[in-house]
Order: sequence, then structure tokens, then C-alpha cells
Amino acid sequence: MLRLTAPRLWLRSTLLLVLAAPIAPGQTRTFAPRQPMGRVAAHDITGFVRRAMQGRLGQLLDDPEIREAVDVCIRRELAGAAAWRELIAALAKESPRSVRIEERIELALRTLDWRDLQAFELCASMPNAEAIATAPDILALQTAMQTEVSLALNPVPTAAGRWRRWSRALLDNLRQSPPFGLQPARPADPEDSIGAIALAQNDEVDPVHAALSFGHPTPAAMWAIDQPGLLVGGTGSPAIGEFGTRAESRPSLSAGIDLRRYLLMIAALTSNSDPTRLFEAAALTNSGLLQWRLHPVGDRMQDEFHWSFDGEVGGILGALLTAVAPLPEQPLPENAMLQLRAAFDVPALVAAVDRLLDCAKIRTLTADGLSADLRLTWTGGMAFAVTRPQLGQLVPRLYASFGIVDPLALERLLGRLHEQPWLAITKRKLEGVDCTLLKIEGLPAALTPAYCLLDGTMHIAETAASLRALLKARGAGAPPAMPLDDAPRPRGDGLLSPAFDLRYDNAAIHRALREIWLPLMTKALLRYESDAYLRLDELPDSEVVTAFLGSGRGVLRRTSDGVALAMSGTIGGPVLTSLATIFGPAISSVLTEERRAQRGDLLLRLAGRRMQEIDRSRVTFTARESRPPRSLGELVAAGDLDVASLTVPTTTKLEPVLHDGKELGKSSFRFYPEGLRATIEGHDSAIRVVSIEPMKWYRLVLSVKGGLHQGWGAITQRSLDELEAIGREKAKHR
Repeated sequence: MLRLTAPRLWLRSTLLLVLAAPIAPGQTRTFAPRQPMGRVAAHDITGFVRRAMQGRLGQLLDDPEIREAVDVCIRRELAGAAAWRELIAALAKESPRSVRIEERIELALRTLDWRDLQAFELCASMPNAEAIATAPDILALQTAMQTEVSLALNPVPTAAGRWRRWSRALLDNLRQSPPFGLQPARPADPEDSIGAIALAQNDEVDPVHAALSFGHPTPAAMWAIDQPGLLVGGTGSPAIGEFGTRAESRPSLSAGIDLRRYLLMIAALTSNSDPTRLFEAAALTNSGLLQWRLHPVGDRMQDEFHWSFDGEVGGILGALLTAVAPLPEQPLPENAMLQLRAAFDVPALVAAVDRLLDCAKIRTLTADGLSADLRLTWTGGMAFAVTRPQLGQLVPRLYASFGIVDPLALERLLGRLHEQPWLAITKRKLEGVDCTLLKIEGLPAALTPAYCLLDGTMHIAETAASLRALLKARGAGAPPAMPLDDAPRPRGDGLLSPAFDLRYDNAAIHRALREIWLPLMTKALLRYESDAYLRLDELPDSEVVTAFLGSGRGVLRRTSDGVALAMSGTIGGPVLTSLATIFGPAISSVLTEERRAQRGDLLLRLAGRRMQEIDRSRVTFTARESRPPRSLGELVAAGDLDVASLTVPTTTKLEPVLHDGKELGKSSFRFYPEGLRATIEGHDSAIRVVSIEPMKWYRLVLSVKGGLHQGWGAITQRSLDELEAIGREKAKHR
């Protein structure tokens, strides 16, 4: 709980530091949280859009068929947001303090012209994460796990006037009607014009949540500072970060996570063992943020992952960076989607794997007597590939190839494998090559691996049919690596790793997803399908999209502060292309489900408030007339209840409000003056007011005792007429 005097001191001192910080042309004001655990950011947003639209992505989006699909997605998103805003507006009109901070921020952002926004950064930090592992008790653990969130927004310089009006309106809204559970940390005075606010926690509770049986959310104390070129706010205090300036960043979208801190938090939450030992075994104790970034480069979008390290990179990743082995040849059949060829320093890799096995309390390769033969057998070069499934199958063709130095050492290793009781072995010639087919106990027929040794390379496939396809492609003169067409090498800083070669065909990936896997995914999400931004039959033709995609490649670089994987393509690398392919019919249904949950929460607060208003008007009427009202219509006719308050926005099931044979309006509720017996949350109770239209999994009711309940089970599944019949029977037997 924040004390009301302290925020004034740190807010004013912080503000003085911000105002004193010089800012030169080409510089941007920043707020950088210390100990960040996760972040999402965008820089030079208008520049990003402009440059992306000038390249191949712009050509793709400019196609009429694709543009129509994008427009449909936008219209449906805006329609969902409009329903959400309608509920927010209704709630704010009746009870401004019931609107939460995150809802107000989103509402304000939706009124902002995106072209006025230069950059933003949303960050979650855990200032005391290092104390998690040594916390002596639950209270200390909660303190160590305290997560603070901050949001920094930078306007474009040309929008300074509009931005100032917008930002001050947002802060004034928070200051004048803070959400329940918060209050201004200092009285309003002329100094408020400096553009700073602090809200401290108090014991107030939204009346709707106070009446609910399952408790209520507790908002975190928050702060905000609005200065020229920067609006920043968050939970806790500004002490979680530092103000400063930086050179204007290149146009980009980015996201990052500190895996070490994140896993520390998860382990503490789940009472699992401390993951510090695992990070030591994996040589990741000096790792920092793992960041993803997307930015336009030339006419393509470049998709990057950068993992920062303080010092040397060890473990499996280090074995990849220090390798000098040749990359094996791996000719592939048609419809190849992705191929990764890489090389490892075998002794370093064996040592890294042994450390991980020992950490997991599993016998190491060295203890099993395998490490020596592994060093003798394998060059360190490997290739992994994925191609489109064969006709009638769902599992893609999977290939792995390894460079072999000593066939006799390989035979010894395979002999150890062949001794296992869960493995059945068959020898067969495929395309004139001696091959070994494996049947592994418990695996489906779609995963019955086969392998062969050919010209110093061991090829493995998920089935004999796939291995035959590789051998047939080799015999037909397929190239030793997946063709790249005109795909350029991604640009970037750092030392290029010659032991890493990633190739992919984004067109083939899109085609396989559309034709094979996406229909299955939409069936798995069938309960959400009506909410998806796009149905399958509304997607642009596959050939229209693939004409813009083509192939791409990825490279690995050792940078001055870590390791970077860079990929490029029309949309980005293979992962981004896959996500874009399935977004409309699949991923968007998850987003619309989240929006539906938000609307449900707003409906709960709004309908609950109106139920309480009905009950208050009943009490007023009863006290005045010395009898309870007979109906909602009587309450409206007597002037104790506004008929407009009986309808909840976005609900479709309404009933007439009648009095003396006349319809006075519509209602989203039914009213039981004497109460209706029903089972609520597993208990026999009596209902005073009930919502006619159930929510997704519950029906909101107000009991005769004044409590609000989310009734589930029969009260949701049955009609109100059926519930009334059951209630009358219950009343007879009381």
C-alpha cells in the first residue's frame, strides 16, 4: 500500500530530473525499466508502415483479393471493438469509477490517430527477481516476485498540440474519477498542471464486486508523467527505471523476454525446484534478454532473434558457434518447405549434453560409453528438413542427415541401439541402397523411421516411403541443398557463422498450411469459428498469395553482445509466414474470444449495477407503499425506476415492461417480488432479479439477500420458464 505522502516526493523529484534532461535534435526521451523481464515495443511506426508498403509486403497487400480479405478482418475487429466501447460508455455514464485503468487506456488509444504515435514500449520488470531463490518465507517470496508494468509513448513532433490535449485528458480522467480501490496520492492543486499523477491504493470496492461471492480484483498503485515528447506511466513508482534520451531508432517492431527471470518466477509459483542449476548446466547464467525484431530491409521484411550474453557463449549454442565441420549434402524431394544445415564442435556438444543429462539425473553419454564413438563417428555436420506430406497423409516428411567419419564407430553406436527391446529392425533395399527400417514400440505407423549410409552421410527419415523419396530425388539429380532462387542473405552486424545455413520456401509453407493443416485447425477451434475474422471460404486464393512469397534464407551471427538469427522474406521468416497464413481463420478466433470475455466482464459490472438499482427501487417503493411492488412496470410507473436502466447494451433477449396493460419499455431482466427458489452456486436460495439472456457459462442473478451470483449449471442451461416451474415445485415442499 502506498503512503499518501511519499508519492508526492518521488513524483516531483523524478519530474525535475526529466525536465532537466537535455534533448537534442534526432533524440527521443525514454524510460528504461531496470531488470526487465519482458517487453513489447515499436519504433518509428509511420516509417515502418511506409517502408513496408514500399516493398514486397506492400505489393502483396495491394492485390485486390488479398486487400478485400484484410478489409474484412479490419471491419470485424472494429465491430467487436464498437460493442466493447458501447458497454464502456454505458458503464462510464452510470459509474465512471467502475471503468478500470487498462480499459481507459485502451479506450483513449483507440481515439488516437496512429500516425501521431512515434514509438511505444510496454515493459514488465521484476526488480527483486534475484531474491526469489533465497526467499525465507512466503511474504519475502511475494515481495521478490512483485512485477511492475510500465508503458511509454512517444508522439511524432508534428502532433505535439493534439498529443498534449489527448494525454492531459487521459490524466485528468484518472485524477478526477480514479477507479475503485485507488485515490490520488496528493490533493489537487495548481501544481497538477505539470502533468504528473500518482494513485495510491485504498480499501474502496466497486459495489458490484462487493456483492459478488467470489471476491474482487485489487488494482495496483500507479503513476504517470506527461512531458513534451514522452508520456510514461506504470505500477509502483518511477524508481523502477531511469529516464534518459536515445537516438531515434530504426523502424521496427520488437518483443523480448528474460528467460532466466521468467523461469525463476514460474518455478516459485509452481513450487518446482530452483532452475538456477539448469541454467548453470546449460551455460546460460550470463544470458539476458531474448529479443525478436521485425524491420524492413530493402524490399523484404527481416525477422530477427537476438539473445544477449554477458561474455562468452557456452553450452550447445557455443558448440554451434565454434564449429568448422563441412555441412552435409541433403538432396530433397519436391515440395520442400524448410532445411536447416548446421555444424557443431562435437567434443563441446557432447560435454554440453552431458552437463544437461547430469542436471536431469540421467546417465550421461560418457557414463554410457557413447561419447568416444560419437567423436569418432560424426563430423559435426547435420541437416534437418521438412517437406510437404505425401498425398493422403497429415505428418510432413521429416529428414535428418549427418556427416560420418568412421563407419565402424557408427556400427558400434547403432549396435547399442539395435539391442533395445522396444525396437524391431528390418533390412531392405530402397532405390538400390541398403536401408534399415525401425519399428519403435508405442509410435504410430506414421512414425516408423528408416535410415541408410550413403557416400559418407547418414540419412534418416520418419518413414521408409520418405527415405525412398529422398533417394529417388538424389538419383534424379536434385541439388545438394534446397534451392534458394533469388533470396538474399539477411543483413546485420556481427561475425557470420559459416556453420549455419537456413533455407525455406514460404510459398510451399503457405500452400501446405492452407490445403492440409488449416482446415483441421479450424475444426479444432469450431466453437470459436463464428467469431474468427475470416472463414476458410473467405481466404484469398492460395495461388494469389504464393505468387508474392517465394523463398528465403536465415543466417546466424555472433554479435558484440550475443547471438543473432536473421531471416528475411515478403512477410518475414517461416514462423511469421505461418502465423500470417493461419491468423484469419484460427489465431483471430482466440483474440475474439478474449474480446468476448472482456465484454462479458463489462456486462457483469453493468448488469450487476442495474440489478442493484432495481433492488434499491424495490426497497424505496416498499417503504413508501407499505407493500412490495408487483412488477417492474409498477416500479417504473411509480417513478422509482428509469425504464432505460432495464436494458443492457448488446443483449438481444428482451421482454416487455408492462403496467395496466400498457408497454412502458423493454427489460433485460425478470423480477420476482417474493423470490424464486433456485439452486445458485450449489446452494438452495431465492432469486429476486435474474438476467434473461445467460452469459457464456453463467446467468447473473441477484438473491433476495442482495448478493450477486454467477449461477451455473441448470440455471444457465434451462429457460426461465422452466426454472420458474421448478421453483414453484420447490416452494410447495418447503
